[in-house]
Amino acid sequence: MTDGSTRKRGGADLIVVNALITTLADDATTAPEVEAIVVRGDRIVFAGTSEEAEAFRGPDTRWIDADGARVVPGLIDSHIHMVRSGHSWNGEIRWGTQSSLKDALASVSSRAQELPPGTWIQILGGWHPDQFVEGRGPSAAELDEAAPDHPVFVQCLYDWGLLNSVGAQHVGLTPDAIADLDPAGFEYDEQGNLTGRLWGMPMLKWAFQRIPKLSIEEQVAGTARVSRELARAGLTGVIDGGGVTMGPDAYEAVYETWRRGELSVRTRLMLHSSGPGAEFDEIGNFLRYVRIDAGDGMLRVNGGGEIVLYRSHDGMTESADVGEDAAEELYRIFRMFAQKRWTVHMHAIQADTADAVLTAWERVSEEFPVRDLRWAIVHGDNMDTAAVERLGRLGAGLLTQALYWFQADTAVEHWSDPASETSPFLAAIKRDIRVGLGSDGLRANTFDPFSIMSWFVTGVSINGSRTLSPAHRLTREEALRAYTVDAAWFSFEEEQRGRLQPGTLADFVVLSDDYFTVAEDDIRKIRSVLTVLGGRATHSDLDGIRVDPQPREVTVDRV
Repeated sequence: MTDGSTRKRGGADLIVVNALITTLADDATTAPEVEAIVVRGDRIVFAGTSEEAEAFRGPDTRWIDADGARVVPGLIDSHIHMVRSGHSWNGEIRWGTQSSLKDALASVSSRAQELPPGTWIQILGGWHPDQFVEGRGPSAAELDEAAPDHPVFVQCLYDWGLLNSVGAQHVGLTPDAIADLDPAGFEYDEQGNLTGRLWGMPMLKWAFQRIPKLSIEEQVAGTARVSRELARAGLTGVIDGGGVTMGPDAYEAVYETWRRGELSVRTRLMLHSSGPGAEFDEIGNFLRYVRIDAGDGMLRVNGGGEIVLYRSHDGMTESADVGEDAAEELYRIFRMFAQKRWTVHMHAIQADTADAVLTAWERVSEEFPVRDLRWAIVHGDNMDTAAVERLGRLGAGLLTQALYWFQADTAVEHWSDPASETSPFLAAIKRDIRVGLGSDGLRANTFDPFSIMSWFVTGVSINGSRTLSPAHRLTREEALRAYTVDAAWFSFEEEQRGRLQPGTLADFVVLSDDYFTVAEDDIRKIRSVLTVLGGRATHSDLDGIRVDPQPREVTVDRV
């Protein structure tokens, strides 16, 4: 690939030619696949042949010959936890790309050599033992050997955590300190000594809350870094789902990163309360004082969720409280959102949780119709066809993630055999219900979009298990649409983002390999060689293409 010169106000700012450009266009004049696109400012102004694009070229136009590479619209992760990850990113090591435990432990040793003794080293999810050739995670003794003078905390998804000896001392992991906690949440050796391993979300929170938080400046730097990593992966946008403990005070770093012009992905925020018992007060204050869509094209409030009521927040193996009292509280909170015309994204994995949510939505909709608010179930893995049809009647959508990618064995053990049931996401697509794909990263899953799309297309998890039958898989185009234009629907932006046609935002990705023709098993290996956001490069592996400053402000009109 080659790069031309710089920019000129009067002509095209950027032209990409000799490419295989998937447009996903819905206008009457743009073909599904074109050779060239022309960018002026932050918008596409032409999509067609390379020869026709030549007419837009000026003396200062940036010119990219793609040499036959595949180009797709910018990818949008419709459910991720970027904001929370930014708080700790500068204190983390990421194991997501490591293929052996030996190399993962070596990364801990390397970091320990860089940091003063006593500095925390954290690995906070986004990996799984099945990705390692050894087929297991680390032991406390191995962490001690890798970093004998540093506290280390390793988190595996939301399943378990592990402290090395120094880390256990720093958090005060002693029998007296945990006397009032569930003993089943901690591992003991044969002599009855605590090993440093702990199980389940409550114990992970217990440990994490005892690890010193980074300064606000470090959180801002971490937020900028994680957004650059997402751009490197080919993402141009995210819908941030908040997360446990992510209440009103958790957004200072992302807003400061935005003010400094250091965000590299368009970020849409879903807001919720900080913990059990605070839901009505904190959500009520959001609805009173926060203007929906407050922000600009880089950072904007999109609505409420994914946690609406903590007692009704389920898990892959944990049921939620959806009894009569909880159902009434859900209804009251959803009614508050509907009355103020807010979008809601609601976490529901188990079938009974989804049923309770849909029942509350149907009840609310009798008074305040939600059809135009683009509400969505997040996850929905155990929804049956009847539940999907109820979702459609409400005008709502489904945000689903490849939880089977890392957690195949857990999902198959606790859920129905995925080969014998109709997948809710395919059932939704076949009924013209919008489906957005995402990762649920950066702790519960990888944030790599091509690994996620690979599972939806192939049904193969990271351990090699086939956890989705051929009849229930998505086509490559269906998966791409759910990561682009259909994902944009959930933030009311499908007319501006997710397509490459005249008038849409110039958000696109040049790929290392052709997504539509590589072998299925190689989809997960695809990488971005150039990520462009509003006409500027946010990631580049191309000679002569540099990462550019932040784009212009963009506004959106909500239905």
